[in-house]
This record gives sequence, structure tokens and C-alpha cells, in this order.
Amino acid sequence: ERKLRPRRMVCRSGAGEGGEQPEEGPREPEESGDYASMEDWRSFRAQLIQSGLKTSGRREGEPMPTTQGEGQESSEGDPKKEQESRDLPSSSSMWAHAIGNRPEKGCLIIARPDAFLQSQKYFHEAVIFLVDYSPEKGAVGLILNRPTQFTLGAISFDITSPEDGQGKMPEVEDKDLEEKVNIPMFLRENRVYFGGDVKSAASTLMAVHPFDETIIPDAQKVVEGVYCNGKWFELGEDRGPAVAIDAPKYKFFAQYAGWAPGQLESELDTDQVWIAAACSPELVLKQVIQLPKPLWREVLELMGGEYATMSKEQYGEL
Repeated sequence: ERKLRPRRMVCRSGAGEGGEQPEEGPREPEESGDYASMEDWRSFRAQLIQSGLKTSGRREGEPMPTTQGEGQESSEGDPKKEQESRDLPSSSSMWAHAIGNRPEKGCLIIARPDAFLQSQKYFHEAVIFLVDYSPEKGAVGLILNRPTQFTLGAISFDITSPEDGQGKMPEVEDKDLEEKVNIPMFLRENRVYFGGDVKSAASTLMAVHPFDETIIPDAQKVVEGVYCNGKWFELGEDRGPAVAIDAPKYKFFAQYAGWAPGQLESELDTDQVWIAAACSPELVLKQVIQLPKPLWREVLELMGGEYATMSKEQYGEL
């Protein structure tokens, strides 16, 4: 059973904060020269992987396709089939791929199918987004696919947040830094998610959204397109562009999942508990209320190969 200790958490902005990447994992390029023009290293890496898969004509882990003449029909020269091929929906906005057993800030930590069947069942088929990670300080994550029955407005009386909006988990001696959260009217119907099993001395609501500091003061970048916390509670008709912001783009979490230094790496190395993956921002920000397909399954299918097979076996399709 995982034994976690509450830890002080800050959503840090900037790729290099929170410690260097471990030597075994992929390293992000420095923001200089041509690399500075990259929208995001993770997206660039995903493009490289997808480009390689398209070149080979297969998804990661899938067998090589049969050559023409072995039952594979070509659409070349057939206008109807060429048009059908062009009309196929593109999945370029939704992507996910494995990154080995070395976690990184902004990655997903996905529960393996046979994990957490007897204890800590809230982690069964969990998809966790790491909002903070460093080898020296450990990891902080939020379970993306555990919505509660509560709305933001319904629990606002029991939620506190640091007045600086930085997302710290207040400790007992920090009581003077806390103030009641003002829930903007346009966010009151948003569902609150169960973020994990770690609770600090004072409950803190954490927000994940796609809005940078120009829209939400003090919002802190996790990865390109995904930001954490900030002073969202100050948004209103007289204090921010609330009318222009779509409420479903916010996800709010009570509590969080946490790992001590080295703990997550050890659990990943067993290949029995977790899978680490990178993914597109759209998957992180997706609301999971009444989805036609569970998020856990969708992510594994996007990863392809053995992971897609794992998903199908879990749901009795193989």
C-alpha cells in the first residue's frame, strides 16, 4: 500500500524549475537559438514520434502493414477512395505516448489494469496529471477522472485558498495566510474532482485551466496550454474577462496525490503499478462527466500498441 506524506506544494512555472531532469529521461532543450521558437518541447517530441510512425505506416507497437498484393487494396488512382481518405477526421489535436519509467512535470501517471483492485480503489484506472515534479522534492498530481457529486458553489463554504493564488498547501502555521475563496458566479456549477488521497492541515482547492497570467493573474504554467491555480477567484464582471471565459475549461480539485522523492520512480520501475505518458493539453482539460469512453481507456488507445491491447483486454474485447 502506498504511504504518502503531505508535502508543501507549489505549481512552478518554467521548464527548469524544481530541479534538473534525471539523466535517464529525455531532456528538454534550452530556450535559446532555434529551440526558443518551439511551441513546447513535449509537443515537438510528440510530433517526432508521430512522424516516425507515419513514415512506417503504423502506430507505436503495431506490426508492420502487409505490402500491396497481400490483401491490401490501394486507393491510388481512385478519386472516391482518395476523397474518403481526406475526409477522415484528424486526431492530431489528441495524442498520447509512453515516456518510459522517468516521470516529468506535466506528464500523465496512469494506473495499470491490475493495480489497486484490493486497496486504494480510487486509484484503479486512474489518470493522474503531474502538476509538479522534481527528483529532489517528489511529485504532486491530480486525478483527472474522479469527479465528485459536488459543484464548486456547493462546497465553497468549506474550501480555503492562500491569498497569493500560488497554490501552496497551507500548514498549521500558515493560517494567517488563508482567506475564504470567492467563487465567481459563472463557475459555481463546475463539478469538483477528487484530486487524490493527500490532505493538508487546511483543504485547498486547486484549479487547472488553459489561461495564462494575462487572463488569470499569477496563473502558473505546467506545460504548454495547461496552467495551474492563479487568482481565478478574483474573476468577475468588474474584475476580469469572465464573460469571455468558458467555464467548462476549468477543472477544480480537492486534495491531491503525492509521492516522496524517489517513490514514484520506484513504483514505475516495477512495471506493476503505473505507466508514464505525455499527452496533449486537450486530454488534461477534458471534463469526464458522462463520457462515451472512459478517459483511462481513451488515453491507452491513443498510445497504441501494447497499451491499446491492454485497454481492450481490460474491457473484454480480446
